[in-house]
Amino acid sequence: METMDLNKDKRTWKQKRLCRGDPITWGKLKQLQQHASAMMATVGAPPTPVYTFLAYLAIISSNSTVRVVLSSTEPP
Repeated sequence: METMDLNKDKRTWKQKRLCRGDPITWGKLKQLQQHASAMMATVGAPPTPVYTFLAYLAIISSNSTVRVVLSSTEPP
């Protein structure tokens, strides 16, 4: 019977957590704000905190999508 090692699980979690993308900088936050302002102006939404937050979510989620290419075995 195998025993569980709680320290091993913690190390694995920390290693996975450290493998992230580029760090967030003030320049990236400013660029996000500018993109959100442009998006709200295009849509015609007033620049309220609620609409700004929703624009942030829309921008971040659109940048986080993964493209899946489906290949078929049949020729086109």
